[in-house]
Amino acid sequence: MTFAPKPGCPMCGIVSQAQRRQYIDLTPSSPTFPSSSPSQPDILWHDKNFTVYRERTNPVSSKGHIIIAFNLHVPSIYSLSSSDLPLLSFVRDIACKLLNSLSPLEAHVATPTSAVTLTEQAPIRASDFTIGFITPPFRDPRIPVTDHLHAHAFITPTDQLGWFRGLSYSSLAWYDIDDLMAEIR
Repeated sequence: MTFAPKPGCPMCGIVSQAQRRQYIDLTPSSPTFPSSSPSQPDILWHDKNFTVYRERTNPVSSKGHIIIAFNLHVPSIYSLSSSDLPLLSFVRDIACKLLNSLSPLEAHVATPTSAVTLTEQAPIRASDFTIGFITPPFRDPRIPVTDHLHAHAFITPTDQLGWFRGLSYSSLAWYDIDDLMAEIR
């Protein structure tokens, strides 16, 4: 089955934009692409299968929220099969890596004359982040994409959701990536 880009799809536009941009080194200290304007997505990762960007406009968490978009216009999780398990495993792995790169840990160090605050990267515990999909007929009303498969990954707590938007991220509509992989197996 072929999943070609769909004209007018916002997610296909982001993927196309990432493909045209100049790639820079994605080391842990610099997991980003150059952004030419604040209105453009903050692309964190792009390869032949996925484009990952930071959700800056309407994040669900102040600590970090990223979107992992399939580069092909896959319409839903129901289009996936057992042959896609390595891709889903990669989604989980890259989400963990990028969420860790977004989450600085502040440590206070006392010196003889004063306290110094250092910021360093600390691994996020598995219980501190969520990776999954919002399933139809639900959707995130702040992200205008209904038929291009993408995962949401965020660091808890979801302190910027609101009650209405929270329905899309609740057990009514949320499909955790590990649960999806188990069901496909």
